[in-house]
Amino acid sequence: MRRLANLLWFTSALLVLLVGLAGAALSGPDDTVEVVSDKVGDARGVPLVTAPVLTDVTGLDLVVTAEASGGVFVGAAHRVDLDDLLDGAEHYRVTGLYPELAGGLVGGLREGSRFLRGTGVTVDELDVWRQRSAGTGPQQVTVPLTGESLGVLVVPSEAEASPTVSFGYHWQGLFTRSLRVALVGLLGLVLWGLHRARRGRPSGDTGDAGHGRSSGRARVPAQRRPQQTGPRVQRVGASSAGATTPRGRRPAVSA
Repeated sequence: MRRLANLLWFTSALLVLLVGLAGAALSGPDDTVEVVSDKVGDARGVPLVTAPVLTDVTGLDLVVTAEASGGVFVGAAHRVDLDDLLDGAEHYRVTGLYPELAGGLVGGLREGSRFLRGTGVTVDELDVWRQRSAGTGPQQVTVPLTGESLGVLVVPSEAEASPTVSFGYHWQGLFTRSLRVALVGLLGLVLWGLHRARRGRPSGDTGDAGHGRSSGRARVPAQRRPQQTGPRVQRVGASSAGATTPRGRRPAVSA
């Protein structure tokens, strides 16, 4: 039972540590987890728009970054406004976001006429945008997801340019939370190691192991009797007075 408890302790602490480190590595200090980044060849010269399924979450921010040769426009607007803009126009609709190994960006091209043809306005002149960014180089918008039906539109400036688009989700404080989770897992592993080391120490060993002592009692050596240093005497016989004479001497005999 103790072995099973120790195994569960170690496994749980290690799992918590790995989850925390993975979260910190994926989010980074900007708290943004990039799901996919891909060059969409089918969207050459036509608008690219996100489907409502990509914004049907709350508590996160959708981060869209786009880049194309000659420049690109990126804007976020309400779904109704985007549907009106793209009604009857050729465009590419993104319907799913998956990591690269799981399929990457999923979508399809919708046939129609050229976008904003005959309107006499450019896309950045419209007044429907919640956030927008336009120019050369990477352009980015961050859309807070609160349950409202929103979408993001990407339009390359050149007619033959294919945009490179990346999608990610931002969660404020994710990096710090991940580090805290990793710290809890690390602390659990340290406590597990201290527990194992304490259990492996013999409970009765309180003295110096080199002296071979098995208990804390000290042995007191037995006291030796002092040797007699004076002349030894021997009883050679009994006299009327019961006297004794030293060895080698005869007792005096009276006449």
